Amino acid sequence: MKNIRISIYAMMLLMGVSCVKEEQETVIPPVTENSDVPSFVALGSQVGGSAASKVSLMENGTSVNWAIGDLVAVADGSSDIYKFASEGDGTSAIFRYQSQGEEECMFNKSAEKYLMTYPWTSEVTIDVAKNTVTSSLSAVQNAVKGNFEGVNAVAVAAGNDMETPFAFKCAVSMLKVEIPEDLAGKIAELAVRGNNEGEDLAGDLVISCTDEGPVTALGTIKHSEVRLISETGILEPGTYYIAIAPVTVSKGISVVAVSADNYTEFEISTAKEAKTFEPGYIYNLGALNAEKIEFPAAVGRLPYVFSLFAEAGSGNRPKYIETPKVESGGAKLPLTDATTGVVFDAKVNGTVAIYWSNGWAGYDNVCGSYFTTQESAGANHKDSYFIFTMPLHTSLPQTFRVSFGAMADKNDAIKDWKVQYSDDLVNWYDGATYEIALKAKYYSVEITTDPEVATFSAGDVLYLRWIPVGKTGCSGNETTGMLSETRVHILSGVVITDVESPDSYASGNVYAEDFDRISGGVDYRHAGLANGIEKLGLLTEISGEKIENWTDEQKKGLSGSNVVERPGYVQIGFATYKDDNRNCSVANTTNHVGSLVTPKLTAASGTLNLSFKAMCFLSPLTGRTSTSWAPAADVTDIVVNIKGAGSFNPSAPVTSMTLSGISTSGFDTQNLTIYNSDATTQIEFTSTAVSGKGTRWFLDDISISK
Repeated sequence: MKNIRISIYAMMLLMGVSCVKEEQETVIPPVTENSDVPSFVALGSQVGGSAASKVSLMENGTSVNWAIGDLVAVADGSSDIYKFASEGDGTSAIFRYQSQGEEECMFNKSAEKYLMTYPWTSEVTIDVAKNTVTSSLSAVQNAVKGNFEGVNAVAVAAGNDMETPFAFKCAVSMLKVEIPEDLAGKIAELAVRGNNEGEDLAGDLVISCTDEGPVTALGTIKHSEVRLISETGILEPGTYYIAIAPVTVSKGISVVAVSADNYTEFEISTAKEAKTFEPGYIYNLGALNAEKIEFPAAVGRLPYVFSLFAEAGSGNRPKYIETPKVESGGAKLPLTDATTGVVFDAKVNGTVAIYWSNGWAGYDNVCGSYFTTQESAGANHKDSYFIFTMPLHTSLPQTFRVSFGAMADKNDAIKDWKVQYSDDLVNWYDGATYEIALKAKYYSVEITTDPEVATFSAGDVLYLRWIPVGKTGCSGNETTGMLSETRVHILSGVVITDVESPDSYASGNVYAEDFDRISGGVDYRHAGLANGIEKLGLLTEISGEKIENWTDEQKKGLSGSNVVERPGYVQIGFATYKDDNRNCSVANTTNHVGSLVTPKLTAASGTLNLSFKAMCFLSPLTGRTSTSWAPAADVTDIVVNIKGAGSFNPSAPVTSMTLSGISTSGFDTQNLTIYNSDATTQIEFTSTAVSGKGTRWFLDDISISK
């Protein structure tokens, strides 16, 4: 990485110990309605000249606004923690107890002391006797232009009278970074790291509430990097805030800009002196300097997608890669991804052109004839292969996964193939084998490199090639591979991924399932958030093993049907095709509704909070014109059922809930309340069949808590 030094630590006060400026009047809303239900008034901080915390950074920089629906955890000194929700917006707001059934009468409205924290989560713990709160600060934070995501402004309050307003004090530090206009569209993410290894910036927070203000330390789970990401995949010009734990760093911190084109990183080295960050302060890191930021043309992060998707359904030009020339048959090779420098090329035993085509039932593919071997063609053999050149700005894991599609047009094509790797184009090493057929098939093969012969670090180049093996044709016949029209195709593109599942987080005191041990298939989200599904093309359909083939360690008590692996999450429901041939009309597909059931919740009793992440499948060809078939969009409704004891209604037996409008581009968190549970309760995740449509959806991070 290139390093540019900038000055930091120009400091602005976010929150002080005093939460309200004396010279400013705060209007406290009266608590009049539902007087029997516990409630309190929360104040936001007002500090002259500062940028405000909590939810909205007001233009004058003095107000901390609450928003309707903000959740606060409240402890009254008992063993229970209670959830209160804001009923209004503003610098002060009424928070009212959220009834969860029988717990309402247990809250002590005349306790000796109360301790509170924002935001409420099922993982928060509060010890009133010790004046401590444990919460968490995410290492991946969602960007809000000119502001910050409210849940990252972790805050605490204490008091001994529910009738007296509670003043919340920020327990984290904020870093302020500006992206200038001349970097518009170029930055995907920002990351903050300590310059000394082992100095962490986020994770579990242990907050001591003192008269002087919160004192925050990191707990068991720690993260050395905090990333700021955008739902759109682009951080537009503007001011952004990154929350970190109030820690001491011995050699300062660095800000890293991540390219929106190829995820390469440019590190901006900051002052190297020791620095202690205080809770409740904004530290201005300044603006990124566009003139000094240079992103290399290389692959900066896995997964990497080389997409063969067409510019238009009837066109003969690829959309995301460049070609030296377009002819009537299609785009000429080599194909190049200009943002990364990745090149896809091919060589055959003959003079027939190899080209990218948008034919073959809508498959975006590279096709060529006359792939031969020494064994098949003898003296007539010439080297023939597909080859992939990938410059690196990151280190490859020793084992990585290569996903692609392939097919042949005639039985005279050689059936057996292998993928090889090299670091110098001279010495080639076998990585994986596969077979092709007269129908479209999709593959995810794992390649484990031998560190004695080749390692791949930033600055190196990974070479892959696909070569035929032997002389057996697709029907089992002996072949030369040189008969007319024996075309072989690489379909949809090439995806390079890690075999390790991306980390996620699920916790609950009744049940938690994050699926991080599940790693099969292609990640539906792999191409990034901008045009991600489209870039993957039909590679989106590559899933892993069915649940009946999982090991006991993978299942961990889960059961179900028509459930398959994805990297770090599961797919519920799938589609099959007549004769296993992807080259068929939608009328010849069969939808299989899936069902996944948790083990019995042996720790369950009473009211439970259920949260999980869901996302529905959308075919990249849906709505695309001029293809030989166009699939219908999958339904975006999912179903959650209760088996055994429990209901979604506290006073009536409601055991099924349909959730509609689920996103097809990213995981949404869904929250449900279950009443009257016991040790027999199980949760089923499924869907309802709809004629002519698929019911494929994805599930991750199940958390169930009392």
